[in-house]
Amino acid sequence: MQMDVPTYVEFQHIRKELAEIMRVLANLVTQQGAIMATLTDVQTDVTAEDTVVDSAVVLLQGLAAQIAALTPNQAAIDALAADVTAKTQVLANAVAANTPAGPTGATGPTGP
Repeated sequence: MQMDVPTYVEFQHIRKELAEIMRVLANLVTQQGAIMATLTDVQTDVTAEDTVVDSAVVLLQGLAAQIAALTPNQAAIDALAADVTAKTQVLANAVAANTPAGPTGATGPTGP
């Protein structure tokens, strides 16, 4: 049985291919780290948004309860209307202050 022994040139070729494989793997590891950092950022942002949304839900539920408890008297209705107007502005300001600016020229969400 005859065994072929690789030549120096073949070893050099294999060595270059292994170096390229190592380079690609290093890039993949780097990209995976960046993806995981981005995922963590998204999770943090979603948690913060959930807190804001939950607060808005509590506000709206409180307003609904106040409306349900009203007796038909104009002073109570006017006071509630003023409260709703004030809270609406506070909520609008908070949303505006915590909403990142979209890219220049953005026209809104797109999708299928």
